[in-house]
Amino acid sequence: MADIYSEQQLQSSQECIDSCSEMRKDGALEDALRHNLSSFLRLMFTNNPKWVELHIRGSEAQVEFSRNQNEHRGFVDSLVGATAIEYEGNLQNTAKFRTGYRQVEEYCAGLLNLGYPAANIRGILSDTVQWYAYDVNILTTDKLSNFSAEDLELIEIEDINCEVDTNSNFTLLDFLDKHLGRIGSRILNADLINSDLGFSSEIASEFIPLLQNALNEISTSKPEYAELIQTVWNKFVNSVRENETADSFDIEFYVDEFFLTTIAKCLCANVLSENALISNDEELKSILNGDFFKLKGYDNVVEYDFFGWLNNLPVHATIINLTRKIQLDLRAYDYTLTIEEDLFSNLFSELANKSKRLLLGQAMTPSWLANSIVREVINNIDVQPKLIDMCCGSGTFVVETIKIVTEELEELSESQKRAKIISCITGFDIDPLAVILARINWLMVAKPFISITGSEKITIPIYNADSLFAVTPVSTNVDTGNYYSLSLLDEQVNLPKTLLMPANKSLFEKILDVGYSSIIQLSEIPEDEFYLNTLNTIQTQLSITLLDEDQSQILVFMREYYSAIFRLHSQGKNGIWNFLLLNSFRPALVENSFNGLVSNPPWLTLSRIADNPYKEFLQNLANELSIRPSGSSFLHIELATIFLLSSIERYLTDNAEIGCILPGTLLSGDHHHPFRSKEYDNSEIEFKISKIWDLDKVIFNNRGIAVFGNKSEGENSRPIPYHFESQNQQVEESQLYYSTLDSKSAWTQYNINRTSENSYVNNFTQGADVMPRSIYFHEILNYDSTSNSTHVLPINKQTSDHAYLLKDSKKFSDFRIEPSDVETATVYPVMISNALLPFHITNPPLAILPIEKHQGAWRSILATSLVTMSAGFQRWFNRASAMYGQGSNITTLWSWLDTRSKLSDQSIPQRGFIVCSGTGGEYVCAHYLRDEQVDFSRLIIDQTVNYYHTNNENEAKYLVGLLNSPSISNAIRGFQSEGNFGARHIHSLPYRIIEPFEETNDLHISIVNSTTNLISELDEFFNDSTDPKVLRLRNPNESSIAFKRRAIRSIITTLPSYNEYLEACETVLNS
Repeated sequence: MADIYSEQQLQSSQECIDSCSEMRKDGALEDALRHNLSSFLRLMFTNNPKWVELHIRGSEAQVEFSRNQNEHRGFVDSLVGATAIEYEGNLQNTAKFRTGYRQVEEYCAGLLNLGYPAANIRGILSDTVQWYAYDVNILTTDKLSNFSAEDLELIEIEDINCEVDTNSNFTLLDFLDKHLGRIGSRILNADLINSDLGFSSEIASEFIPLLQNALNEISTSKPEYAELIQTVWNKFVNSVRENETADSFDIEFYVDEFFLTTIAKCLCANVLSENALISNDEELKSILNGDFFKLKGYDNVVEYDFFGWLNNLPVHATIINLTRKIQLDLRAYDYTLTIEEDLFSNLFSELANKSKRLLLGQAMTPSWLANSIVREVINNIDVQPKLIDMCCGSGTFVVETIKIVTEELEELSESQKRAKIISCITGFDIDPLAVILARINWLMVAKPFISITGSEKITIPIYNADSLFAVTPVSTNVDTGNYYSLSLLDEQVNLPKTLLMPANKSLFEKILDVGYSSIIQLSEIPEDEFYLNTLNTIQTQLSITLLDEDQSQILVFMREYYSAIFRLHSQGKNGIWNFLLLNSFRPALVENSFNGLVSNPPWLTLSRIADNPYKEFLQNLANELSIRPSGSSFLHIELATIFLLSSIERYLTDNAEIGCILPGTLLSGDHHHPFRSKEYDNSEIEFKISKIWDLDKVIFNNRGIAVFGNKSEGENSRPIPYHFESQNQQVEESQLYYSTLDSKSAWTQYNINRTSENSYVNNFTQGADVMPRSIYFHEILNYDSTSNSTHVLPINKQTSDHAYLLKDSKKFSDFRIEPSDVETATVYPVMISNALLPFHITNPPLAILPIEKHQGAWRSILATSLVTMSAGFQRWFNRASAMYGQGSNITTLWSWLDTRSKLSDQSIPQRGFIVCSGTGGEYVCAHYLRDEQVDFSRLIIDQTVNYYHTNNENEAKYLVGLLNSPSISNAIRGFQSEGNFGARHIHSLPYRIIEPFEETNDLHISIVNSTTNLISELDEFFNDSTDPKVLRLRNPNESSIAFKRRAIRSIITTLPSYNEYLEACETVLNS
């Protein structure tokens, strides 16, 4: 206790308790009690925090809450930030306690109405002797404002009684610090860190502009080093920028990253110290430059990286002052609790969105999902897990791996525990901020399980490197034989590849560390003897003997590198080079070292990356991996699969286990066909998929999947075990088949393999473009096909039964026909999707069209015929032509109606049945027309409908039955592209899946029979219904077509024949 509060503070606290207790016994009122408490606060809290001043001044903030639905204004006795305090005379009185409790509820509701998040609000009830602290839980999910006490509940989190508690003088100080000063009152988690310290926070709005000014000042004083940082930053971090982002140094992005690194370092120092530090200047500098962590045994938490020059002596006063302010804000958190999540995931995602740099990872991986994936992978590894995350971001998978590995440490020695944790996962990321955050996450999660004694040092296995090893800040890693050519500004150095072999990892590190520290102490470049002696000493320390050829190459490298460092150091351009080499070449040093992979690589197509050598490298790598798609799909090469396959080949041992999050387009996207068909086998990439999870869309706001497998030869599991993975939904096991439709492939839940020859894909035809609707569809009065003329009017959008025809009209939407008579011969029934419902077609609407049949084919009315037609038709035609612009004529209208010859090619026999199917939406909808329903010789099919003519009604029922079944929608879903609101683009997919009808096939006839029964039962249902809501479902003017189809599909599931019908369809599709 004495370490936290001074003797004077404890004594003042006790005097306060004695005074308050005496006054309460004497029946003092609440105002007197509060003022008495206030008189002691400056003595109890000698650093005079803000909340004490507010309390002493009796600051009363007016808040609003809803009482009995009327606006009411009350006063919180003291409102410190989001802490609402209510004092009562004596809480031992039950009535006063209830009154006070109600007041706290209402004041907390008022804070909600002011916009405070519920997580930030703290309610306090006290008589200055007894104290109660409450968190707020909102009970209503549909309110954003106007909260009342009834909309929330108070959750008691702590209570003290100063008259009876042991050490009550300490307890009172601690309570007031936590709940009024809010010191140590907040739990360390990703959500609170982001809301409190993110880019929308007060500290960010203050820190970032000042930091940018400081950076400008530092750059002016150190222009050479500023130029150096910008050069290597652009060469590395900026090499993977997106299209439409500048290739110049982005100071705003750089400052944002430095801001977050500073917060992370301060947080980490507090966690290591298990309390909120308020550091002097020297300790602040040691936190910024990493010495603080090195003294505690963590060697590379902070390195001399891209931000090292800002943290090196002398540190700019602005940076020191702002870092101190960050420490003051960080006092709000409790550092005694175990960290169990990636604290920086939300901050990192916010930066990605703010900077538009999707390579940072625009959506975080939830901890629960990362944990599930890591556990799935580790459960399949028989030995100690050694995992790799090649795109680790801020370290979500790193955190979850350590959490799982540390579940079983009981019987291990301290050194064994340490070794197991250090080796359990290695991470790479190209972004320097990500690496710092991931290292700090690693430290905070591993800290409770690691003890460091004496001179022991831990190197956290997270590295700032491109895991594809395509680019480093000092090279492009272009294959130049036995060397990598390094450019250290104007200095050229050849790095022998033999030094980057995994067996030489320690040798490489020693050469850099030992020689680097020596060379910068010399006054001139040493002679050859220096390099030989240094290398011999290192070999002795590592107990190795190099081959003469290798030794010769390495000595040349040492001479070139050390000399370059000497010259750069003398020019003030040193500091960062060892960091760059030790990190960016790490991928070569750990090849084939891991028995597992867990990751969520960036979901980004190559077309989104700016044109530069890195993009060219990725294109070539896709070719080498045999996953570059053909045709126009090559534009959509996906980075995620490149990262996965390249990492499997480079980093994993044989039979290693894999769990990787990938975009959902992998299931059916044409650009992923080479991956699904395992064309990477041609490149001798060993990856056998064993399981797929379909991830809840809410996780990434896009469909994602988790793919599992191992590094081994052979076919993927057939079928692949598959289930839907959600945090709150029970897993339902299923399976995926490798399905094909001609050249298209997909992983689907139906085993489908069809070609055009054994399907209906060439039988169904899309209708003509009877658009725009406002030109051709009008109110047709008393239509009689036998009369010579028909009266037409504009459609009244409010009252007409045909208003639905203009509902979504955009082009020429203000066009209105003049009331007139036109030739009946120019009025045609048009089959549109709005008339199409499951197992039902409403009467096709009528349209005026300038067409005629000639020798069985549609063509435009001849120009010479127009002059002989009615005045009403000519006025309509002239106004319609004018809508297309000056000079438009009958040819203009015909060219639009006959787009891609879809009208002139419509040749429908006058007898038989026309199967009609919608072209869009997530679910297929179909029915058929009989020749007695409509005159087929005059019927026009619109482009929103695909149609097929048959003379066999059984075939029509077979097709309609299958097309309307949920089975067909489920079967094609695997081949459908997806938008934000679900599957789309039915196109020709259903017809590709359905096998040709055979009258002798009993399975086909079972569909015919069950469909016949279902149609009859559905018609009977509508004929017998008196419910207006049901009857409106067949009225094209009511509701949206999607709603009506959905409602009818629901009705169908209740009909007697439905189960028989569904089973028949399932049987045929899976046969």
